Order: sequence, then structure tokens, then C-alpha cells
Amino acid sequence: MRWLTVLFIVGMSCSHGACAPRASVNPPDAAVAHFNWGLDYANQGDLDQAITEFKLAIKRDVRWAKPYYNLGVAYSRQEKWSHAIFAWKRTIYIDPGYASAHYNLARAYARGNQRDLSITHLRQAVSHDKELIKAIQTDQNFDTIRESREFQDFIRSIQ
Repeated sequence: MRWLTVLFIVGMSCSHGACAPRASVNPPDAAVAHFNWGLDYANQGDLDQAITEFKLAIKRDVRWAKPYYNLGVAYSRQEKWSHAIFAWKRTIYIDPGYASAHYNLARAYARGNQRDLSITHLRQAVSHDKELIKAIQTDQNFDTIRESREFQDFIRSIQ
């Protein structure tokens, strides 16, 4: 719960999200260690412990985007979508060009049939990583919005 307080304080220090913190270039060794342990636990399938380690990495360096991103992935694997969305939003707050975070936000919003938010994040994802175009066309997470005019217009615009 304390890490949420830290996130709140960091977020409020920038006039309602008007500025993003500078992303960490060299996170402290303790943050890196917790992050790596989180990856190990996630690979072993122990998502609860992975989440704990990612949160500890974040506590050590709130300006490092990778732990937030992987926290979102762990939550999504548990199907805790609101937590995953929060973590990915923090990722792109810190690093607006984090294409995978935009892509995963788009997937999560599509699952919730939030077409406009999904397409907004798809546009951002593709603008930062053109390789995602192939995945978008076959990713089943977009089936709920795939037939919409907006999604079809988006697909045409990236081809």
C-alpha cells in the first residue's frame, strides 16, 4: 500500500500529469536485483512473488519504467486488468515511447470493448514500433473491435 502513496506523491508533483518524470537511465543495483528476481519468479509461474519483487524494484526507483511494465504483465496474467492498466499507464507516463506498454494497453482496452482507447494506444504503439503491425492483424484480443469502422480505418492507415 505504501508504494501507491509514493506513486500518488510523484504523480501530484507534476501539476496533474502535465510533466513526466525523467526516466531512470541507471537504476540502483537494489532496484535491478528486485526486477531480475521478479522476472525469475514470473518465468517460474509464481506471479504473486513476481509482483512483490516488481513493486520492490519500483520502491527503489519510481522513475524506472521496466518494473511498471512487467508488473502490468504479471497482473494481466492473473487477469487483474485494472491493476495491469494502471501499471502500463505508469509505464508510458515515465516513458511515452514504450511501444509494448501502449500495445498491451490497447489489448486490455479492446478486451473491455473500449474501442477508442484501444485504437489510440494502437496508434502510439505502431508509431514507436512498426513491427507490431503484423501482430495487430492477428491478435485475438482485438476480435471485439476488429469489425468496427474505426478499427478497419486504423488498419488501412497503417498498411
